[in-house]
Amino acid sequence: MNIHPLRIGRTKVPFGQFYGGLEGFSISDFANDKDHFIWVPIHAYLLEHPTVGPVLIDTGISPAQAAHRDYYRGSIMEYVMDADEYDLPAEQTMSARLAELGYRPQDVRAVIITHFHEDHVGELNLFAHAPVYLRARVRTTRWCPRDPLPVCDRPAGC
Repeated sequence: MNIHPLRIGRTKVPFGQFYGGLEGFSISDFANDKDHFIWVPIHAYLLEHPTVGPVLIDTGISPAQAAHRDYYRGSIMEYVMDADEYDLPAEQTMSARLAELGYRPQDVRAVIITHFHEDHVGELNLFAHAPVYLRARVRTTRWCPRDPLPVCDRPAGC
């Protein structure tokens, strides 16, 4: 089995949130402290399984998220996120990364989502044909207002 890390752009996060944890870090801090940001790479992983075929772990961000202007319009996030929250060069989109390995999105046989943060599910719509797997606990502890796909709950040992 081969595992390929796929860099799918980068995100800007507050230094304190990333290295200090969330304790004592409020949404107000996140929205107002614009002086202590660092850029962090966003990764997904492609597993080339010998019998199943290509399996994707997370999907990274989408070009719409990186463009920002319309993606967050009408939500609280429009006021919280910076216009340059994400950086996604054309050669780092999910489709481009898959193409580098000789695949198209429709070749992916399954998607595993580690959690519902938007930088992990941004391109999930590219894989509407594939089953999506995540632990039941992730599904029940994180409310996702726009479930893009039906989700298959798997035993915790998966």
